[in-house]
Amino acid sequence: SVKQLEDEVARFLGCKYACFVTNATAGFQIAHQFADLRPGDEVILPAITFIATAAFPLLVGAKVVFADIDPATINMDPEDVARKVTDKTKVIMPVHIGGWPVDMDPIMEIAAANDIVVIEDAAHAFGARYKGRMVGTIGHFGSFSFHEVKNITSLGEGGIVCTDTEFGEYFNQARFCGVDMSRQIENW
Repeated sequence: SVKQLEDEVARFLGCKYACFVTNATAGFQIAHQFADLRPGDEVILPAITFIATAAFPLLVGAKVVFADIDPATINMDPEDVARKVTDKTKVIMPVHIGGWPVDMDPIMEIAAANDIVVIEDAAHAFGARYKGRMVGTIGHFGSFSFHEVKNITSLGEGGIVCTDTEFGEYFNQARFCGVDMSRQIENW
């Protein structure tokens, strides 16, 4: 069943909740909604990414702030992220470009010091590790892609959103118009 596979993925990743979604972008949207992203909030993204990383923040009227990249890794530079944080910063979205892990320790330190939610764009990084931890499970939320151009595919679209936060209990509803399909609906 889907639930059994989600549980197996959660065990593999070492996280409490994993939920299959249409694609990584849908996972980002769910994570931003649980982060309570609103118009005027700021989201820090790396200067190199795919439009999906910025799509939901722009849709809700948040401001996208680009952090410089580390030329050695092409990932966001934590020092520049620290310079870009303001009192309006609500989310930091590290993107593990090509499956290469972002230096997450300083990102998580910045987030903790400023009460910021970290949503990992791990679209390219299913199975990648950072200091022994699975990428996508270090931030508050992570989302993976199984699109046909990724390292693990579903022969089309597909993704997983994961978390250790209490919001994971609501993933089933968040992915399907507020309806929890894990419970039988009488007279459906």
